[in-house]
Amino acid sequence: MTRNEVRPVVDIETGELFEKAIIVDNPENYILIHKDSEANRKEFLKNRVVKSQFDELAGGFSFTMLDTLKELIADEDFTQSDKTRIMFLGTFVSYEKNNRYLTYGNGRPILKNQLMDLLEMTNRKEFYNLYNTMLEKGVFTEDRESRSVIKIIWSKKYHFKGAVSGGSKTSEKLVKSYDKQIRELYRARNSKGKPIHTAHSLFTFFSLLPYVHPESNALCRHPEKPVSQSQPFTIRELADIYGIERVTNFRRLLFRIKIHKMPVVALAQTTEDSRIYINPFVVNRTGKKPNATLFTLFESSFQRLADRQGWSEEQRQQFLKQ
Repeated sequence: MTRNEVRPVVDIETGELFEKAIIVDNPENYILIHKDSEANRKEFLKNRVVKSQFDELAGGFSFTMLDTLKELIADEDFTQSDKTRIMFLGTFVSYEKNNRYLTYGNGRPILKNQLMDLLEMTNRKEFYNLYNTMLEKGVFTEDRESRSVIKIIWSKKYHFKGAVSGGSKTSEKLVKSYDKQIRELYRARNSKGKPIHTAHSLFTFFSLLPYVHPESNALCRHPEKPVSQSQPFTIRELADIYGIERVTNFRRLLFRIKIHKMPVVALAQTTEDSRIYINPFVVNRTGKKPNATLFTLFESSFQRLADRQGWSEEQRQQFLKQ
């Protein structure tokens, strides 16, 4: 008999015949893996690589707890403009190992006396009202090294970077925002150097995020349910939620939110229904590469980011096929 082989075997206790049993010499040296399990493992690893490529393309990101986002949207202690500014500041949070300081891209801490300029605010009273309210409500704490050197430690309840503990169940409760795109949205200027958006106007976009479905990135009444049961919103239904009577006004409000003239919100219509999608390169909730529909709807964003990464046409096509 060979050391390892497949052959008929009879269980000496039950008399049961196994036509194809595996005979293994020194079984402690082997691990047996079911073909289905191995296929699932390979698929998981492939998806992880593809998702990593997507994140590399879209850039660094920050997580926000879904429940915290809902609380912030409903918080009457902050104005709508304040809430947009909090979402913007959250993109500067550093990793837990760096104590969650707000930092610039080079790692240098952002100080209290730099925040007003970073937020592009000109009204000092308005700024200090926001600052003090954030401090009182625990959005951040101060690390005072001196009177002029006050660092900002951001609360992980609002934003954090790094590994997600708790697995997929925790991931389902998170919103992922891509830092560069959120900052570009906030800082967008027209050809004359004037702001395209205001903090107030961008609040509508951020207030939509709890409705984003993790799989489709569509705005749904029940994003916690499978896609087939999620009940995607129509423009009319969303306009009603926001108390806007004229659908055309709400449509204009949504679709003028752009980055470099590229859409952040898109409408896909069929003969049966219409769905409103959020650009996955700005915000998404999936732990996988976004589906093919989103790459079609937001192709201009994909091409721009691929240009920024220096991807060849071959790299782009290979990525899309995966």
